[in-house]
Amino acid sequence: MKKVMMVAYEFPPMAGSGIFRTLKFAKYLPDFGYHPFVLTRKIGSNTLRDDSNLEELAGKEITIVREKSLPIDELRGMKGKAIRYVGKKWISPDVQIFWARKACRESVRICRENAISLVYTTSAPISDHFVGLHLKKRWRISTGLQISGMSGR
Repeated sequence: MKKVMMVAYEFPPMAGSGIFRTLKFAKYLPDFGYHPFVLTRKIGSNTLRDDSNLEELAGKEITIVREKSLPIDELRGMKGKAIRYVGKKWISPDVQIFWARKACRESVRICRENAISLVYTTSAPISDHFVGLHLKKRWRISTGLQISGMSGR
């Protein structure tokens, strides 16, 4: 079975519209001979949750690795708004770049231990793509996927 690294800052049981693309890919890739390794962030105490989405993956051969992130997304009130505003104006490409730096180290460990042959990244945040670029340069991993005559790059 081929192994694919999926980098997604948001993944179930987090709630929100941004989780579904990666959730469905992770759910169906094993049916096509791929073992997904999902690299995502740890769930904070203020994160919106929907555990029913994670139930879709029951019985599938999927590995989920969660890396700690800064709790900027979870700050509430005026302080949270102010920090997010400053982050959007001064931190490039987004404040999740701090998570991406940690995720790069973790992704290298996962690749070393599991012979990953393919990388999938999704955004937002754009910082997810930096992890994929890091792996492509360091491990010369493919960024294309071909299933049943369909291909993507």
